[in-house]
Amino acid sequence: MLALFESPEVLAVLVGAPLVLVTAWASYATGSKSARGAVDAVRRQSLEQAYREVMDASLTYQSYCSNICRETRNGQASPDIAAVTLESIGTVGKIQNASLLAGDLVHDAAADLQEAVGDLGRCMKQYLQDPDANADALNRGMENLADMRGAFMLAARVEISFFPRYSLGSKKRLSVEWSAGGNDGNDVRRGRTGPQ
Repeated sequence: MLALFESPEVLAVLVGAPLVLVTAWASYATGSKSARGAVDAVRRQSLEQAYREVMDASLTYQSYCSNICRETRNGQASPDIAAVTLESIGTVGKIQNASLLAGDLVHDAAADLQEAVGDLGRCMKQYLQDPDANADALNRGMENLADMRGAFMLAARVEISFFPRYSLGSKKRLSVEWSAGGNDGNDVRRGRTGPQ
């Protein structure tokens, strides 16, 4: 039996085998980590693009509402409530579609943003029917949409920062608290997105 260990070829195989196994395991682990990192980078990039689409949709809708109000107030356009309704529904759909792959925090913020779009749509309809009586409600609707857009942006940044540990399906939840103030600094609004 000891004669077997005297052969240099046998000795090389016995000494080299564990080293080969360790090397193979290390290269496998490195490869799987780098592959996971590449997949996460692609997912992170697609999430960032989706979040930009949500922000663009909500800002475009708010600009649309502002333009309709300005044109109605100046007598340049007659109120078209059906067009405002369609634009509101389209914006809610864009927000919903773009936030499908997001984590729970962004889902919560997107739901709040969709609700704010719907509220602004209702305020717009009332404003177009009677601009003088509903101007304050419209301004509150605009402020609310701006606040929810800011809360969504905060949620998106937080979720991207902690990605993939808190991504969809991880069963981990994040929450953020936010506050927004008006021009005079007295009108401070606060909110929380995520679990209470």
